[in-house]
Amino acid sequence: MDKVSVEDVTKISTSKEVNGRRYSAFNVLNQETLLLFQIISSGDFIINGFTNKNIRQRYFKECSENTKNISKTTRILAKLKAHDIIKKVARKNKYYLTSDGRKLISNVLIYTKRELLN
Repeated sequence: MDKVSVEDVTKISTSKEVNGRRYSAFNVLNQETLLLFQIISSGDFIINGFTNKNIRQRYFKECSENTKNISKTTRILAKLKAHDIIKKVARKNKYYLTSDGRKLISNVLIYTKRELLN
């Protein structure tokens, strides 16, 4: 597996501005962020990609059709895209993980799930 540098993790851990719009940073130690990373890196989405609805149904289990949750998922996807973790398919509402995003997320998940030995 390819190693991810500290600079790559720092890059997503700082806010980013794209086309005059500011996108907040990811806290790679936050449980919600780790859940999001687990969802989008799931093997279910490797071939066909994922949509807003796919992410919403897994992230907000009970009330995924709530308008507030639909909007929040749209903002999350925009944030992932701004940090170059995902890319959008042209003229479709589908997204894929970028190769750098896949490496970054898999390494973050490996290191945050590692248990310390006593």
